[in-house]
Amino acid sequence: MKQYAEITDRGECLATLYTFPQIPWPESFLKHVACREEWSKSDFYPHNGLVAEIPYVISQNISLKIDIDIYILKINETFYVPMTIKGIKLLSESEYRNKRPFNKIQGMDERQSRINDFWT
Repeated sequence: MKQYAEITDRGECLATLYTFPQIPWPESFLKHVACREEWSKSDFYPHNGLVAEIPYVISQNISLKIDIDIYILKINETFYVPMTIKGIKLLSESEYRNKRPFNKIQGMDERQSRINDFWT
């Protein structure tokens, strides 16, 4: 059964998850596309209000030092975004279908850009 979500706290986005070697990516291509470096090629950055399908979940695995479930969102059939449960609200399929036409793809806002520049 498909799952759907809305981003409610973009601060829970794991934009640099690919840098952690212990992550067991469910598909190898995800490591290269579910990150801010890939998103920046299309001037995209996750923001609150975007809705998405959840095609993958990386389950908590203490032996791999993964202490949370990681939800990989697929936004507009294009962008893959790793999020924690704290940053999303699960949606029904009908809620997702009603909100999806309003997904607006945009880059980082000024505040997020400053935060990211500080950490890079």
